Amino acid sequence: MPKKITRPKNTFFGETLKEVRIKLKLTQTKASERAGMTQALWSAYETGKIHPSLDFIFDLAEKLELNPIEDLILPTERKRKSSADE
Repeated sequence: MPKKITRPKNTFFGETLKEVRIKLKLTQTKASERAGMTQALWSAYETGKIHPSLDFIFDLAEKLELNPIEDLILPTERKRKSSADE
């Protein structure tokens, strides 16, 4: 039987999301309530189990009163680039 190949999880957005949540001094529960989702769904984004669409990022930024580019997209891309350089 062939060995199962697993793909490493991309957690760059999740790390950014967690940093933003902590900066806003919110628990996952409070952040998810503000974002209009369950805590389990929020956790899935933070841990990289699911990946956001661009529409999701802009909608989330609006609900959390963030700048989608400056607060969510650029920090995520910096993490991705930094990881690729290693």
